Amino acid sequence: MADKTPVRVVFNESNVATGLAEFQSGETVPVANGGTGLSSIGSAGQILKVNAAGSGLEFGAEGDISITNLVAPTNADLTFSTSGTGNIVLDAITVRGTTFSAADSTKITIAEALDVTGALTFSGLTLPTSDGTVGQFLQTDGSGTLSFASVSVGDLDIVGSSIASPSNADLTLDPSGTGNIKLNADTDITGSATITTTTTDDSLLITSTEDSNSAAPVLTLKRNSSSPADADYLGRIKFKGENDADQEVQYGSISGKILDASDGTEDGAIEFNVKKAGSNNIAMRINSDEVKLLNSTTLDVDGAGTFAGSVTATSLTTNTIESNGSNADLSIQPSGTGDVLISALRINGTTLDSSDSSKITIAEALDVTGAFTASSLAYPTSDGSAGQFMTTDGAGTLSFADLSLGDLTIVGSTITTPSNADFVLDPSGSGKVNINGAYTLPSSDGTSGQVLQTNGSGTLSFADVSLGDFTFTGSTISSPSNADITLDPSGSGDIQLKANTVITGNLTVSGTQTTLETTTLVVEDPLLELAKNNSGGIANTFDQGLFFNRGSLANVSFLWDESADEFVAAVTSGEDGSTSGNVTIDSYANFRAGIVSTTGNVVLGEDATIIFEGASDNESETVLTVVDPTADRTISLPNKSGTLAMDTDLNFPVSTLAAHPAASGDADLGSNVTAAILDAFGVPTGDLYDMAEPRGSTSTVDLGAFS
Repeated sequence: MADKTPVRVVFNESNVATGLAEFQSGETVPVANGGTGLSSIGSAGQILKVNAAGSGLEFGAEGDISITNLVAPTNADLTFSTSGTGNIVLDAITVRGTTFSAADSTKITIAEALDVTGALTFSGLTLPTSDGTVGQFLQTDGSGTLSFASVSVGDLDIVGSSIASPSNADLTLDPSGTGNIKLNADTDITGSATITTTTTDDSLLITSTEDSNSAAPVLTLKRNSSSPADADYLGRIKFKGENDADQEVQYGSISGKILDASDGTEDGAIEFNVKKAGSNNIAMRINSDEVKLLNSTTLDVDGAGTFAGSVTATSLTTNTIESNGSNADLSIQPSGTGDVLISALRINGTTLDSSDSSKITIAEALDVTGAFTASSLAYPTSDGSAGQFMTTDGAGTLSFADLSLGDLTIVGSTITTPSNADFVLDPSGSGKVNINGAYTLPSSDGTSGQVLQTNGSGTLSFADVSLGDFTFTGSTISSPSNADITLDPSGSGDIQLKANTVITGNLTVSGTQTTLETTTLVVEDPLLELAKNNSGGIANTFDQGLFFNRGSLANVSFLWDESADEFVAAVTSGEDGSTSGNVTIDSYANFRAGIVSTTGNVVLGEDATIIFEGASDNESETVLTVVDPTADRTISLPNKSGTLAMDTDLNFPVSTLAAHPAASGDADLGSNVTAAILDAFGVPTGDLYDMAEPRGSTSTVDLGAFS
């Protein structure tokens, strides 16, 4: 078919379309109207493109081409080829397919850095999408996936200069044959180290080849505490073994200890701990100024022991104690007011005297089996007859003989005056009566009830009676300052106070039961506290209250029911007042009170009623009750004052009409309706059409059919 000449619309000078005409040479269709705006085609090889001003199209030489979508026919290849040695440059290329390969099946060379933001897979291997930590290597899982991991040799992981074993596994260095494990540098062990061996030779040998006079090798046990304090323990060497039950036992240890951690005045100690009767026991402690044997540890020296200073001992067992120099004294001196106790004393010499030439006091009985001479007086070696006295012969020899003094007769412990004669002890002048030099009687009488009391130095005086630490003054018994008075009967005896007893302080009874068998209990305090020991403790779970024993009648209680969280007055016939827990409630007891005010609800139990006695306390009452409800019901009282009317207060005889009176406009109220009959509201019943309507108004209610 031959080419057709297109037509165009012809416009006049007023831009009004006047007809159609064929396109003439040189005429164009502008781009705005869907044309190219060109009047002729370009030369061979040129392409159609937008001009430089961006205002129209033009034919021009090949240059940069911007194509939004370049799509090959279905299943056809899309081929980009260059002329000569030119390259194909793809800027920000997006490839929809998943395979990138060379057409000639040779390698594809990427000459620049390749940045892959997703997973990279080549030759079946998938590289990780993120970096690993320093020192890690790429490791395959055997299924083509590579990931960063620490170097593992066997079960060991090697990261940098660290070799780590699997979790909780031992790290074993086992040289082959007779080889050794050598650590040729300073070695830090941050955990525990265990050396296990079967040899009886050195298990741990530290050798130093340093040849000066300084100590070497040095074994240091350092506790680097951030808060050192007095009495902190430091390093410890333990000595462990087994017992006959194949159990590990610590038989001994040596420990370092801080006594004073103050800067500049530090003091330390070494403690030796040994097993004693199955328990660890500190036997010796070496302080900076003394060595202590503790916890009943004694000192047994096999040979002579020399002490340059004084020796302080609470108990000393030895066969020989010698002074440390020829002709030197051996002094045994107690501390303070203590005594020197010498058991089974043997004195080689014949003289016993005091170092200060004062008297020597023997506080106990003295048994002399030979002749006894004191101050040149020779005492008899055998006893005399009953009642005899010692008498001297004037030459220093004492013997037993009867005693006569003036008119007095002394027989045994009895001094007898002549018949009817007084026995008078009358000291001369201001002298006092002195009994055998042991005590002196007072020169005047005391007050009533006092007794003679010695001061321990031979002087008697009148004073109040004291027994033990108690002081008796009249009918008052007093203990020393701040001391308790304890009355402790023997066995099962009781303490009985058989008169009115007044306790001015606090009375604390710590037994399990306090019984008051009095007619009346009067308590001055306005408050009583029950279950005092619950204060500040866990939440209470026990009932608390008052129990009333009614003899042969059922017992009752007024108590706080902990499980119901309420006060109750209850019949508790099965309780005897000894329950510690939940009280068994048989039923609830009656409760009478005056005005009862409550801020909460008043709940009546099943079949309960409200009874109004009225103005007179007699057998007639008004009972308010409810019909057993089938659902929750609410009765609301109006916000007004007045009198509640009963249905019997409305004087309406039974109607004979089938229809409701309000529906028909009239009512058959019977023959007894008169204007003089008033209802509970004071309204004449003769003017009403409906008992539910107030006076003066009517309403129409369609109740439907009635049968």
